[in-house]
Amino acid sequence: MGWPTTLVKTPEEMFKQASSVAQHKTGLKVLIYGKEDTMKTGFALSFPPPIYIFDTELGAPPLFQYFKGKDIRWCDATFLSPTGLHDASVALQSLESGIALLKDVKQGTIVIDSGTDVTSHGKR
Repeated sequence: MGWPTTLVKTPEEMFKQASSVAQHKTGLKVLIYGKEDTMKTGFALSFPPPIYIFDTELGAPPLFQYFKGKDIRWCDATFLSPTGLHDASVALQSLESGIALLKDVKQGTIVIDSGTDVTSHGKR
């Protein structure tokens, strides 16, 4: 599958009516970008449960006290961090394997915190 061979010329060609979109396509994809200590992880933890979090920085556990009773499932993903694993392709394969374990999850939120750690080759 590639890019369309013709350019979209009208808004109607670009945007579809909500009623015409397949109902099985659910979920929301969000990229949160910002400086350290701006509560990006806390924001992600406010999303619908259950929350499956791959935590490469171990920053989520201190926030759990603010989400008592919420279904949060935490994975110590420091093995994805460039400080422990310098080959980004291996880190991405490990992450892909972890996400594959969640393929049958029908609801909730999957958080990768932080994607920078997975792909930065140890550079910050």
